[in-house]
Amino acid sequence: MVVILHGHQTLKKEIKYVLWGSLLVQVTHEVVHGQSELEKALTDGKTTLNARLRYEHAEVGSLEDADALTVRTRLGYKTGSFYGFKSFVELEDTTALNDDTDYSVPAPADQKVPGTSIIADPEGTQINRFWLGYDIDNHTSLKLGRQRIVLDNARFIGNVGWRQAEQTYDGFSLKSSYIENTDVYYAYLTQRNTIFYTDTDTDSHLFNLSYSGISNNTLTGYAYLLDFDNNQINSTDTFGISSVGNYKLGENSLSYRLEYAHQQEGDSSPLEYEADYFHANLTGSNSGFTAGLGYEVLGSDNGITAFKTPLATLHAFNGFADLFLNTPNNGLEDIYISLGYKLFNTPIKLFYHDYSANEGGEDFGTEFDLVISHKISDATSILGKFASFSSDSSRPDIDRFWVQVDYKFWCICFFEK
Repeated sequence: MVVILHGHQTLKKEIKYVLWGSLLVQVTHEVVHGQSELEKALTDGKTTLNARLRYEHAEVGSLEDADALTVRTRLGYKTGSFYGFKSFVELEDTTALNDDTDYSVPAPADQKVPGTSIIADPEGTQINRFWLGYDIDNHTSLKLGRQRIVLDNARFIGNVGWRQAEQTYDGFSLKSSYIENTDVYYAYLTQRNTIFYTDTDTDSHLFNLSYSGISNNTLTGYAYLLDFDNNQINSTDTFGISSVGNYKLGENSLSYRLEYAHQQEGDSSPLEYEADYFHANLTGSNSGFTAGLGYEVLGSDNGITAFKTPLATLHAFNGFADLFLNTPNNGLEDIYISLGYKLFNTPIKLFYHDYSANEGGEDFGTEFDLVISHKISDATSILGKFASFSSDSSRPDIDRFWVQVDYKFWCICFFEK
């Protein structure tokens, strides 16, 4: 099946014709026989609004310090169901409230400030999501258009939710839980929309299958076949399996994650390589305290190139200093410890990372991270975060600091009934 679908250029057109054709039939029926169902789908819709105000400070090696005060706003509307069809549109804007020359971003080019530390929150406005969905039944749904995709823990496929702009995907997806205790997911992607308000064409397939019929455990297998028209070095074929469990021991709990993946070059990649990925984590909690120990490896192929995760929510892994967004050619090993405590309904989390090369034995350095968050109300939350990387190699020392306020709102009030 993978061979048949991989590179099939007409697949997206066929799916689009089926979905839009079916919707046209239903709309025509409503015009002829009355508009009650269509009106109900609109009046049952939900308007969504969320805003995030963030201050970020960055100190990276010998570069000039950077400061960014930005506000990200999203306004969306999701219809009710219309014979199984539904749609969602969301606009997104990021605006810098301070001088945009106070920090540098990799793209777009007019926001680069040479010699200044990078803060990856450019100004921009876009249609963040715009999709048409169809529920075949209570277990299976289809979605066509620009959509958010987050699979498992976002280690391989994510939306980069930490940054102000979101990573989304244009394409088609199918999700089904028709088989008991089994979730099936497939997506065909034609475009990746990045956190820099840029996009790149892709011809990629995502397969994800999970089974939760084992007590307190979920087994997941996946295949991510990525091909990019630009930056072809990130075209990869990745196959993996994971096991995740959570056990209650009275008032205590114990959770674990074991994962392995194998990767090789994709169809359009100029490279020839093979690399492995491994992740093990054990976390326990007791009376508000949590403690965890983890070991993650992104392997290397003889130091030529290493395991790649181009669509991941990278900020969530290998430290908040964001030094290892691209895996070093000699690979990466990350031994980390996490500690947490909830004080007056305020979670406090501390992380320590020790980084080294997978091949060659080079010590990269260590990192301390601290996160404090508090939920003020159902709509409003605040967060403070600090990251400090100390280098044992040629890489720069890095300090980053964030303070942010999130506000989320929704209502069923867009149309009068």
